[in-house]
Amino acid sequence: MMTNIGLGIICPTKYLDEFAVKSPYHLVLTHKVFDDRAYADFYREMSALGDFVTLDNSSYEVGDGVFTNKDLFEAAGRCGASEIMAPETYMDARDTYHKVAGFVEYFSNRVTPIRTFATLHGRDITEIMWLNKKYLQMQVGTIGISCRLDPFDFDHANDAYRLSVGRAKIVQRLEPVWKASWWKPEYHLLGMNHPAEISFYRNIRMIRSCDSSAAFINGLHEKSINVFDYEKPKDRVDFDYTGLTRTMEFFVHDNIEYLKKWGKRNDIES
Repeated sequence: MMTNIGLGIICPTKYLDEFAVKSPYHLVLTHKVFDDRAYADFYREMSALGDFVTLDNSSYEVGDGVFTNKDLFEAAGRCGASEIMAPETYMDARDTYHKVAGFVEYFSNRVTPIRTFATLHGRDITEIMWLNKKYLQMQVGTIGISCRLDPFDFDHANDAYRLSVGRAKIVQRLEPVWKASWWKPEYHLLGMNHPAEISFYRNIRMIRSCDSSAAFINGLHEKSINVFDYEKPKDRVDFDYTGLTRTMEFFVHDNIEYLKKWGKRNDIES
């Protein structure tokens, strides 16, 4: 597992050499790999230098089921991915299970094994825990926990804080299962709600990495993420954007440093 929580820094293609290089972990979007040669080439170079690359199936960005298992394998080759996120169906635990099982079966006869990344889904914590059990039985290498999961009846005026607490509660349910299991996958936090939430996980050894556009998007608005009353921006990254000012760049760099500091682990027993 990584020494500190791996930070996948999501930003436009033009700024990958400036911002994404600040972390040895990367989450790469399948639709961008096919659409943007420079984007794919950058991550393939980072992979060749020893960085860890996750190929995201782009379900959140373009919809569930757009890319086949064959498409995902091709995209992984283009960007040097270390693992591939299997297809999924948002909020549907059973359909996601069947898609992941089909993905594992599709690659089962390959000489070189494909490391599988499978995402948790479910309408409630019972379904989420059921799917996690299935992933353990399939010996999935990495399990993703989405920032959009919302299985608890918990109310708070700050939505970023509310969803952060909800994911923390999911992890608290998952951790004892992980500790008791002979098969120990790594867990990845898909997206970020309140940026400070990463500090909650820094000494939970099952949590390997997290990806986020928070550093860039907030920097674009000349905002620091180091605020108690943080509100998650609603806009997404425009990967073709090229107009950062020096002030914006300062905020992005500063925000990345905060995330790296909050994700720094203490020296504890795993």
